[in-house]
Amino acid sequence: MGKKCKCEESPPGAPAWMATFSDMVTLLLAFFVMLLSFSSIQESKFQDAVYSLKGAFGVMATPPSVISQPEVVLPNADTNEWQQMLYEVQQMRMVLAEEDLADDVRLSMEKDGISIMISTPFLFAPASAVLRERSHSMLTRLAAALGRLSTEIRVEGHTDNVPIRSDEFPSNWELSTARALSVVKYFQSVGLAPERLAAVGYGEFRPVAPNDTEEGRHQNRRVEILVRRDGEVASSLQPPDLQPIVEESRGG
Repeated sequence: MGKKCKCEESPPGAPAWMATFSDMVTLLLAFFVMLLSFSSIQESKFQDAVYSLKGAFGVMATPPSVISQPEVVLPNADTNEWQQMLYEVQQMRMVLAEEDLADDVRLSMEKDGISIMISTPFLFAPASAVLRERSHSMLTRLAAALGRLSTEIRVEGHTDNVPIRSDEFPSNWELSTARALSVVKYFQSVGLAPERLAAVGYGEFRPVAPNDTEEGRHQNRRVEILVRRDGEVASSLQPPDLQPIVEESRGG
């Protein structure tokens, strides 16, 4: 009989390649756990970060993302409208500075929109509600800027507390209302939609300064154009910066 082949016995325990295989599986597991953690980012925080980057760079149309979104997230319409408002304000400020009208027209931010304050002598003669010819150019530019928005526009007439002596206007109420209406009609004549416009006369009853000084009465004789913003109130808005306006007459 031939001799039987004597086989070598395998060493006890797992083979050496199992250690390498276990390391690979562990690394793969850690990799997929990391991917899963990325996919559970809060969407609201992620969108906030995306919009911040868009605002900072202005060129980032669609950020790369590992999150699968079933719908396209569009910017809020009110936010776009507000940004357009702020842009128009900056443009108007530059125009006013170029035409040396900064003392006659004041633009400021309110809690619910934009306030445009125009001094009475720039718009009207004393005790009159007929617009001066020199105001037409500025009002036309202002109407063009407001025409690019869709918000409500309210024109307010204000006076000081000096009684008016006129057969046409028995009191400051009538005078302030007629002046606001003149501005509204001019805006309509240059193309603003009438359904967006409103005219209000407050007379002397909403002063921004005490009427016991000439300086205070200067500030109170004014026409204000309020461009309202609907929706969320911005916390960074500041009250109007009202400065004394040199008036050429007293009353109304």
